[in-house]
Amino acid sequence: MTKTRYSSSYILSETGTVLTINTSDKKLLSEDGGDELVDVASSFTPQKMEFIRAGGSYAIVFGKMLQTFACETLGIPLKSAFAPSKEVSVEGQGLTAVEKIFNANAVGVAPGTTLHAGSDVRVRVNIVGSQDTTGLMTAQELEAMAATVISPTVDGAYQSGCHTASVWDFKAAENTPKLMKFMHDFGLITGRDPKDQYHPMTDVIHKVLNDITVDDWAIIIGGDSHTRMSKGVAFGADSGTVALALATGEATMPVPESVKVTFTGSMADHMDFRDVVHATQSQMLKQFGDNVFQGRVIEVHIGTLLADQAFTFTDWTAEMKAKASICISEDATLIESLEIAKHRIQIMIDKGMENDDLMLHRLIGIAEKRIAQIRSGEKPALAPDANARYAAEVVIDLDLIPDLVLRGGEEGRSRLCRVLHGAQGRCENCRADAPQHRKVEGKRRFQRAARGRRADLQHHRRAEGRGRLGHPAEIFRVRVRRFQAEDRGADRV
Repeated sequence: MTKTRYSSSYILSETGTVLTINTSDKKLLSEDGGDELVDVASSFTPQKMEFIRAGGSYAIVFGKMLQTFACETLGIPLKSAFAPSKEVSVEGQGLTAVEKIFNANAVGVAPGTTLHAGSDVRVRVNIVGSQDTTGLMTAQELEAMAATVISPTVDGAYQSGCHTASVWDFKAAENTPKLMKFMHDFGLITGRDPKDQYHPMTDVIHKVLNDITVDDWAIIIGGDSHTRMSKGVAFGADSGTVALALATGEATMPVPESVKVTFTGSMADHMDFRDVVHATQSQMLKQFGDNVFQGRVIEVHIGTLLADQAFTFTDWTAEMKAKASICISEDATLIESLEIAKHRIQIMIDKGMENDDLMLHRLIGIAEKRIAQIRSGEKPALAPDANARYAAEVVIDLDLIPDLVLRGGEEGRSRLCRVLHGAQGRCENCRADAPQHRKVEGKRRFQRAARGRRADLQHHRRAEGRGRLGHPAEIFRVRVRRFQAEDRGADRV
């Protein structure tokens, strides 16, 4: 019998509420054991009971790895000594994109077994990201399991320095260099150089992980809730799961259900892709009345989205409480996205961020191999089966997205108004006449310029004839002048 003390979320008390967990009867009891509060039998899975008997999960995780490795090396069938994983297989049912990825990366599963949503499975992890605010805990976990080097089965791993960069206080200045040295020595690419030979890379962690993911069949684990990639399937995780993924190259998780999202209609010229993102949320709620994305994988079917645009969508899915997101790409689009990834990884190499194991060079090699597979037809871009089963299917009509623009309001506040294109009279919403709407559209163009991406800024810097990156504000002014010139009908600035 185990007694656990914790602060209750529903009883106000300075010391909290004492509860008793009876692991034999699998009941949650009052402190004296007299009152049964909850039946917690469903929480005591065979795997959890195994962890209890072993005194923790590390012994079980490493024991499974050793047994699997020994059987593979000796070429004999695996007869596991551990609690069997739950396997759900439906005959005649196709696979969703995430089910295909999990089946391709499954470990310790009998050959020929097809796993569907609801299965619990060990999977190989291809890309791992450690965030700087939780990285110290990840380092402690690695030390606790006596791990000294990254698993050789991990394709790429990155330790970020993005969150502490914005709050560089005394604690961050003291702890971050130690973290970077530990992770560099462990085998990760680090956002800050322990030897200070390259300039710190403060790009947010999930953006970097998106750049170094070079396979649409990859599984990514990251220490940030916004670990959502445009290629492969990515999951945010706690520091312990990140540590296990780094040390073992594996993770254990259930195969999640999927929600299929398709689109009809076309994007109007005035639309930003964020309009599509917001419309997806709005129309989904109108169709179902509830958030069907929660706890599931959102499978997005816009095959022509390049990596950065697709990341805009997948990153948003974290706000919808989705488990993860997958973007289904056409072959040509995926090849172009992989070429972009190669280019950005090469920039990291040129910057001096490569480690002794040549991890970044190997990632470029993986990207080139994947591109060759797609071009030859050997292994096209990931796509679900036609007879796959989904928890829900959402259809988004792009033609229903209104033209929403930011319009100045009283006392410096702003509100949204609907533009009636070609209207000669007054807008039914804000009562502004057509000339005023054209002025509002000019303001909207200004807003678009203000939130232009860094890649766009670099493009305009090069267009101005600069051979190197200049000051962002300088180019921002160039972009604003260009937008203003377009509003006046001028051909150039």
